[in-house]
Amino acid sequence: MKRFSKQEILSEINNGNEEVLVYISRKYFSTVRRMLRLRGFRDDRTPIIFSDVLASVYTDLRFPKNELIDFETYFMNAVSEKIKYLKEVEKGNINPVVNEPDEVASQCVSILDEQAQKLLYSRIVGKLSYERIEKKFQYSNAVIAQYEVNKAYDQLKGIVKLRLNISND
Repeated sequence: MKRFSKQEILSEINNGNEEVLVYISRKYFSTVRRMLRLRGFRDDRTPIIFSDVLASVYTDLRFPKNELIDFETYFMNAVSEKIKYLKEVEKGNINPVVNEPDEVASQCVSILDEQAQKLLYSRIVGKLSYERIEKKFQYSNAVIAQYEVNKAYDQLKGIVKLRLNISND
């Protein structure tokens, strides 16, 4: 297994290298399990909680606003916040937010092929211009990049409409 320094982790996340997720999982899973055990969570909940935090951190750091982030501190703070949130939900102090259309939409994104996902992610989450997308994905010009992004977006809209039973009217 390849090892990554803390700075390399951020760089690999920023480059969209999903191999780093395996490294992070192997490195931090047992630590998170201990944290959860100490706070009264059963071991069978650890994978779900861990993957939720990992996905959230990966998404947050994919296009970081601040390059001086210490990955380990950021990740462990995210775990702590998730634990606090889950404890408040258990106590009944917070109603968990269940936004079914959002969950359906995220499932729909996972149906798209990897290229379409990366294009939409770059445009919507990363707020990249078509010129930057052109360079990143090696298209011949920005118009082609825009066409490909729009095509991926139209595919996603179609999938969402089908899943949510929305008519084309």
